[in-house]
Amino acid sequence: MKQQKIIITGIVQGVGFRPFLYNFLRSYHLKGKIQNTGNLGVSLELQSSDDDFNFQNLIQDLKKKVPKMAFIEDIRLLPFSNIQQQVKFDQLQIIPSNEGIGAGLTLPPDIAMCDKCLHDFNNKSNSSFFHYPFISCAQCGPRFTIMESLPYDREYSMMDEFPFCEDCKKIFSNIDNRRFHAQTFGCNSCGPHYFDEISQREPSQKDLPKIIEKMVEAIKIGKIIALKGIGGVNLVCRADKEQSIQTLRNRKKERKFKPFAVMMPNLETARKYCEIPKEFETILTSFRRPIILFKKKEGTLPENLSPGLPNIGIILPYMGLHYLLFEKLGKIPLVFTSGNVSSLPMAIENTMIKKHMVNLADEIYLHNRKIYQRCDDSVIRPVLNSPILIRRSRGYVPEYYKLPFKTNTKSIIATGAELNSTGAISRGERIFPTQHIGNVRNLDTYEFLENAILHMQHLLKITDSEINAIGRDMHPLFQSSRLASKLLENLNKSKNGKGKEISIWSVQHHHAHLASLMVDNKMPMDSEMIAITIDGVGYGSDKQPWGGEILRGGYSSFERLGHLEPIPMVGGDLCAKYPPRMLLCTLMNSVGYKENPEIIEELTSKLNLAQYFPQGFQEIKYITNKFNQLDEITPQKHPRTSSFGRYLDAISSLFGVSQLRTYRGEPAMRLEGFIWNGTPKTYFNLDQYLHGNVILSDQLLWDYTNLLLTEPKFKKKKEQKDLARSLVTDTSKLFAQIAIRNSEEVGIKDIGVSGGVAYNEIIMQVIKSEVEKRGFRFLQHKNIAPGDAGVSIGQIASIIARLKL
Repeated sequence: MKQQKIIITGIVQGVGFRPFLYNFLRSYHLKGKIQNTGNLGVSLELQSSDDDFNFQNLIQDLKKKVPKMAFIEDIRLLPFSNIQQQVKFDQLQIIPSNEGIGAGLTLPPDIAMCDKCLHDFNNKSNSSFFHYPFISCAQCGPRFTIMESLPYDREYSMMDEFPFCEDCKKIFSNIDNRRFHAQTFGCNSCGPHYFDEISQREPSQKDLPKIIEKMVEAIKIGKIIALKGIGGVNLVCRADKEQSIQTLRNRKKERKFKPFAVMMPNLETARKYCEIPKEFETILTSFRRPIILFKKKEGTLPENLSPGLPNIGIILPYMGLHYLLFEKLGKIPLVFTSGNVSSLPMAIENTMIKKHMVNLADEIYLHNRKIYQRCDDSVIRPVLNSPILIRRSRGYVPEYYKLPFKTNTKSIIATGAELNSTGAISRGERIFPTQHIGNVRNLDTYEFLENAILHMQHLLKITDSEINAIGRDMHPLFQSSRLASKLLENLNKSKNGKGKEISIWSVQHHHAHLASLMVDNKMPMDSEMIAITIDGVGYGSDKQPWGGEILRGGYSSFERLGHLEPIPMVGGDLCAKYPPRMLLCTLMNSVGYKENPEIIEELTSKLNLAQYFPQGFQEIKYITNKFNQLDEITPQKHPRTSSFGRYLDAISSLFGVSQLRTYRGEPAMRLEGFIWNGTPKTYFNLDQYLHGNVILSDQLLWDYTNLLLTEPKFKKKKEQKDLARSLVTDTSKLFAQIAIRNSEEVGIKDIGVSGGVAYNEIIMQVIKSEVEKRGFRFLQHKNIAPGDAGVSIGQIASIIARLKL
């Protein structure tokens, strides 16, 4: 007899791993025990009657056959203890879980309905699962959103409120059924059900056909319905009817132009509306089911779905209810957007959903399964043929990123940035970001961030005493920075004076972007790179808003080598909301307003700028007066920004593309759409900016006022697009060339781009081309979001490097 203990770590719970192991080990005629052990993984105690049995060969065979949703990080073979060696097993069995503590997190993300469940869903002869909206099995269905704790057992999930019926009990115990030991499935008899929110009776499966019929009829006639799903609630209406879309925009109020995602019934239908590269079809149809931004085919969908943008977000069905709707609706595409009041996180409790949706949806449909963690749909944009994450949430969380260097640090918490944010927590070399949080500017979102971080800590079984430090953004007024201080206070209180107090570390915003880019490209601890960090805003080391930076640095430190020339923002954030303000400030700075006020008067007249200011000429006069007094005014009220995002806003206003920002990044995004088919031409002499006296300390800014004065109006729109594209591409070339010049001086071969502007395909193409043709390695994000969603990861990586543990 030969015995062996085996510990398997990775994503090995919630993916049908124990049932798979049972049948796999049975084929080798092995006996013993299979057990989930919290976030330690799966533990095996095995014995073979063959004294020569080779467990190493068993492991190699296992690696080839694991379920596709599972991920094995490590397999350890351990000896039995003396006591264990005396045990003889008479069978192979799955035994109850225990709460082991390991380095990772064994829980997978929520998984879209698998093909086998889709077959059961459409099989009329299978009454248990036919048209059951929540159908799932051991290898698909909700995971992260319904698990309160680990190990992955039904009693720790929101399915605990739905005891198995007799048929499901038999299925659960049948080793030949793929729902064998599946923890979160149910059926038409015993599982959760949908109901109309106006219904006063207990939800029942017999009501489903009428409910679906009512949903479909409402959608067909142009109504907006709210649907509670896996990780939250969605607003749904026809995506092929301009009026339905506009009604939804009117109700959302602050969503005047922000694009809506569209759910298509299948890949074939999606191809009719969008250009879908082959390499992205696999991601679109994967178990993750993200929203992916694809180029629109002209004239196929209403323009008000994504006004002024060249692309549209596409998503495919991922749960039974979606398939039911399309079975009745046919190929009608559906607007599929997060159901939330603007600036608030999605409600997940039924009472709150009804309260939030009452003025947004015509009809509300709920189900009686609780959502433990809200989780938005993830969003991807193809950039340079790579799938770049914009929003990392359902289908990805709680998967981790691994640091490309060793550390003895036990755990770091990071609270991220302020906008489009995530938090994160590390265990050793693994960093676990939270799901998408959003803009942490109000109490609800602030509490969401706090709860998401603490829930991740709970799943990882990290004690307060294991946390070494807390990271935050340098901006002292960010709500995320306030949360870091609160967590610090609570953690130090929990120590009761025992042990070393936890420290708090501030990480400069763009340094965090740089560090996240290094993690994404698996750069060693002692590496250095030149990073072009370009975005809307980040609190700089000089207490001014940065956003158009060239940095040299590594994980622990950085040096600012160059940046856009800082432009005074009269009125501060009002310049971000009203692009004409940013344009006016840029023009005044360019001509030297104090010395040449008449030039600005001429330009404002020729460009007819007054029409874009809420208070007309009076507002322009106020701004110009304040501009004259800048030397006497505190920079906190009228800061100077080096932001590339604000520079793009000014160009967007200049060409009449966007005069009011209704969602974050709108002016720059719509500018990209405007210049998409433009042809860049030579309007400026790049050499004078690189080698003449125009650049001081590598500060960059085009002085395009002379061009405007000589050719203020381009009669043809094509010429406007060409000039606008030239302004964008030439500025991008300047960033690249100054980064290259600095790289050559210090002998650094890696040049990369991070920050929100890294989603801009045109800018990225230009910089990549310039960098690579000079023989440098160009780095872009691959798996970590380049925007603020990746900041928490960079914060943790930087702090670990600085702690030197």
